[in-house]
Formats: sequence, C-alpha cells, structure tokens
Amino acid sequence: MELFTPETLRTLIIIVSGAFIGSISTVLVSLINKRSEERKHYREIVIKTAVENYKVHVDICKYNKQETEQDPLDSYILHMMILFDTLSFRKMTRKKVMKGIEKYHGIYSEARKRIVEIAKAGEIKRTAKNKHEDRLH
Repeated sequence: MELFTPETLRTLIIIVSGAFIGSISTVLVSLINKRSEERKHYREIVIKTAVENYKVHVDICKYNKQETEQDPLDSYILHMMILFDTLSFRKMTRKKVMKGIEKYHGIYSEARKRIVEIAKAGEIKRTAKNKHEDRLH
C-alpha cells in the first residue's frame, strides 16, 4: 500500500498551492491597505498642521494689529507638505536636510507667487461680480 497515491499527491499539491495563493493575496491586500492608511494619515496631519499654522499667523497679526496680507491657506498646506517630506528621512543627515530646505524654498517661493496671483485674480473677479450685482439692484 502506497502512502501517496497519484490522486492524493495531486490533491495535496492543489491544497498547498491554494493556501499559498490565498496567503499571498491576503498579504498583498494588507500591504495595499497599510499604504493607503499611511497616505490618509499623512494628508490628515498635513492639513491639520497647515490650518493650525494659518490660525496662529492670523492670531499673531490680530494681536500685533498688523495689516499685512495673509497668505492663502494653500501656501500653508504646500509648506507643511514640503516640511514633512524634508523631515521624513529615516537617517537624517545635514546634507539631506539642507537639500530638503533648498527644495522647499525653491518650490515654495514659486508656488507662493502663483497662489497669490490666483487669489488676487479671484478677488478681482469677485469684486467685478459684486459691482455688477450692485448695479442690478
């Protein structure tokens, strides 16, 4: 009497390969979900810190009674995204941090100019629209 007949061996191979394929798909789904949660958490942290940073700057301007033009919230969000990316190095070295700061200033200054331009253009459009609506009333 044989311990493994061809039919039992075939069945055993099918069972083991099915379990292997099932476990691989479970691991892949788990990795995808983990990555998705990390991105969601990153976005939440960036948005929350940007809003808090914006509020602090507004409060400081109010406290000091400064009539300075406040950057749009978009620039604060961009600022926090770049800052978090700069600080997320596993092994922080002076060179990596300096490169991140240079990247930050390059991107931030260009983007800030564009964000302010867009915000001003939106204000101009709103002002023109309000004037038009005032004439109608």
